[in-house]
Amino acid sequence: MKSEIYEELADKLETAIEWQVEYESSHDDAGGEYACCLPDACAYNNAEKRLAKYLETHGVEYDAETILKELLNWDQYEIHAGHIFTDSRFDYLGEGNYRGPQPYLILDSFPVGEVHVQFCLPDLASMLEVDEQSAREFSAIAIDDRRFCCRRETDGGLLCFENTDSVWYYVVSMETIEGIISDIECSYIV
Repeated sequence: MKSEIYEELADKLETAIEWQVEYESSHDDAGGEYACCLPDACAYNNAEKRLAKYLETHGVEYDAETILKELLNWDQYEIHAGHIFTDSRFDYLGEGNYRGPQPYLILDSFPVGEVHVQFCLPDLASMLEVDEQSAREFSAIAIDDRRFCCRRETDGGLLCFENTDSVWYYVVSMETIEGIISDIECSYIV
């Protein structure tokens, strides 16, 4: 394969990998995939204790355990894409920072880590807009290209890996907590 053709195809592969990383690290439906882990994670990471501190920091007197159960039972949290070095709007410990109380409490976070992008040979050929033999030749060269972290698949396709520092934050705002408290109090009246 000529080097000019290889470079053109390598640019297409690089773009496809970048699109997948962008999707996994910034589209809400990808972030929502971690939601099933949240109840167990909250039990493990002292979320109830941190929520109690957050309520205290905001001057709210209410049972943190009850609020946390409602948050998790009714998916009353927000999902935010972020970076491992957290956003200053988010509070992990519930104590606020030097600016005062923060608008969101982190219930938990899930790192995206390594994104896998798999191309079987027909898919690789289609994505590169070449025939399967050319795609097979390309993949043989691409696994040695330092721009990519790839492994050849048995059919001649590629399995590519890309690391990212992206994180999905599951957070709750004070407004949401106030709404939950109002709902709980209204349900006791009825």
